Amino acid sequence: MEPDPQFDILGFTLRITDAEGTVTHVLKGERMQQFQDLGIQRAQEPRLELLTEGRVDWIWTAPAAVHDPAEERLETVGITEGVQLPGPANPRTEIETADVTILTGTREVMTNARATVLRPGLFMTGIGMHADVQADIIELRNEVETVYAPQETEEDPQ
Repeated sequence: MEPDPQFDILGFTLRITDAEGTVTHVLKGERMQQFQDLGIQRAQEPRLELLTEGRVDWIWTAPAAVHDPAEERLETVGITEGVQLPGPANPRTEIETADVTILTGTREVMTNARATVLRPGLFMTGIGMHADVQADIIELRNEVETVYAPQETEEDPQ
């Protein structure tokens, strides 16, 4: 039998900081239940924002998740979407997959489910994914299909 939550919060925001007090990521959602005995938090409609130098660079959303703060891990449940916001060194990237493990300390993202990656001029799909979002490396593991397409320009072809 599962223990009862110690508290239940509707419309929550958690700001997680490093040893220097800098916010490294923010976890928001519709509802959070805290299970002290298990050391976890359950979230409904979570939105995880990963920050670099004070700027949100990745946003991950899912229908539900289990957050283990001590292990710096978020386990999403169901269809999970990740969006890398465009920045000076990276294009906008969209990932759609399911049941993802996000290690917030090392900024690694893993799943055994099918994953689809979209970037300007690139479409990739495959089963299983490991990403090091800090290093901007996304690897698909099996049955990988990739389509490259030239990026559209706004120049007049005349």
